[in-house]
Amino acid sequence: METFVDRMRQERNELDERIRKAIEFTKSDKFKTLSGTERFLLEGQIASMQAYYNYLQLRIGFYS
Repeated sequence: METFVDRMRQERNELDERIRKAIEFTKSDKFKTLSGTERFLLEGQIASMQAYYNYLQLRIGFYS
C-alpha cells in the first residue's frame, strides 16, 4: 500500500523533472525572446519550485 511518504517521493521526483526542464528552457534561445517580465516570472517560479522541493526533501527525511 502506498504511504504518504511514497506520495511525497513521487511528487518530489515529478517536481525535479519540471525544475530541470524549466532551467533547461532558460538556457534556450526561445527564453531570450521572452519579455523581461516573462523571464522574471519564470525565474521566480523556478525558485519557488526549488524551495518547495527542498521542503519535500526535509519532510521525507523527517519521516524516513
